[in-house]
Amino acid sequence: MKKKFVLGLILLFSTLIYAQISIAVLDLEEKGLTELEASILTDRLRHELFQTGRYRVIERDMMGEIIDEQGFQLSECTSTECMVEIGRILGVDQMVGGSVSKFGSMYSISVRLISVETGEILGTATYDHEGRIEDLLKYGMRVVSNKLGGFETSKKGDAVETAVIPDQVVRDLVPDEKEKEIIEVQSTKPSIPPQITVPSVQKPSAKYKSPTIMLRSELGVYGLANQNRKDFYDGTVGSLFGVSGIINILKLPDFGAIGLLAGVQSMFLVLSPKDDALNWEEQEIYVVTKAGLQAASVSKSKLNVTASIGYAAVSTSTIYIDERGTSYDPVQNSMGGLFADLIFSFRPLDTINITLDGGYGTLVAGEKNLYGGNKFFIGASLNF
Repeated sequence: MKKKFVLGLILLFSTLIYAQISIAVLDLEEKGLTELEASILTDRLRHELFQTGRYRVIERDMMGEIIDEQGFQLSECTSTECMVEIGRILGVDQMVGGSVSKFGSMYSISVRLISVETGEILGTATYDHEGRIEDLLKYGMRVVSNKLGGFETSKKGDAVETAVIPDQVVRDLVPDEKEKEIIEVQSTKPSIPPQITVPSVQKPSAKYKSPTIMLRSELGVYGLANQNRKDFYDGTVGSLFGVSGIINILKLPDFGAIGLLAGVQSMFLVLSPKDDALNWEEQEIYVVTKAGLQAASVSKSKLNVTASIGYAAVSTSTIYIDERGTSYDPVQNSMGGLFADLIFSFRPLDTINITLDGGYGTLVAGEKNLYGGNKFFIGASLNF
């Protein structure tokens, strides 16, 4: 019985000796990031410090309640003196504070560990990451936490040792990649400036995949370009509908693709003579069969430009309406000519490979451009 009692005392005494260090983490000051992003990174740092098993971490909500009662603003506390004062109010042993900044695609974490009892900076740690902020959250905050947990200090603050991460721990934390980044771990001893090289986490920036097959539909208006017809008729504008298919045969790095284009367009015009003495009108249907080349940009932005050029065959049918009735001419004439289209494509959804199109096109066909004209259209493309 006595042995069990003594053993219990020894265990209790050992627990008291190796009690966890109480610690509070202030929200990282954001520079070039949103407040929400900085808050999420700070929460992950608190979690990773707790996972080391060395610290009792004060929750953010509890910190806020205690600090609000004292009339302090956590967001304005960046100096060492302020951090020490807040640490004394919270009754913790150590404080962690610092900043997270973004410049271009580079993120940088800089934090320091402060003893509340002495006001001494026990150690600092920096972590630089180029790539996605998701990878910084997933891997970077764990590295920073392990480095802060590696600073060994006595209660009197006699000695400060540099945190060193074993190579195996580094390999477990960060996936192996070709590119590497340098992570500097600093302490209050200027005589020990170690550097740890850790493989970086980088993933290529998102780019839309160049489609092999594109199907495009068009709705719009078409106007004849022949001046003689404009002088004779009240209107030379009608509706159009078109369908095109494109097979990309050449993909250009950092630009897009060049493909073969084939399509059909139908254009419907209702024409009335300007001379009131001529009591009749005609309805003309144009069928345009076209083939050519298309060059399309495919970038990570949502707006892309497409240019098409080629040859078009034009067939017309005419319906005459006058006092004698209606007559129909199935194929009045056929003619060929050049066409050119300029299309602007907007991608509303990144997850669905569909585009909304709008653009301008011109057709030069027939004597004095009799069957040629200009068109403005909107439409959609489905890409495979």
